[in-house]
Amino acid sequence: MARARRPSPCEVVAVQRYVPDTLRRLWAQGATSGPSTASKPSAVLFIDVTGFTPLVSRLTGQGRAEIEELRHALDAYFGRAVDLVSDHGGDVFAFAGDALLALWWDDGEV
Repeated sequence: MARARRPSPCEVVAVQRYVPDTLRRLWAQGATSGPSTASKPSAVLFIDVTGFTPLVSRLTGQGRAEIEELRHALDAYFGRAVDLVSDHGGDVFAFAGDALLALWWDDGEV
């Protein structure tokens, strides 16, 4: 069985914008694999835009300009949400359409 290797600094830089801070911290501590399962105190945030699907359906029939306006609004909304999560020590783990999933866990630094 092949032994896991630690990612090189170039590999970390290449993927850092796509990898949660939690995983980057583990790599910096010398971990050779991703997080394992463990029970630890944590908090999860799930954000979902209410009424998004009907809004998209309505705007689709109105033209490209309205869809672009919605895209810009979502970019600004989720950009701010990501900044807030990060500013408060959390990691955004997933986006799914109009939803965002973030995690905070107690890593002993709280």
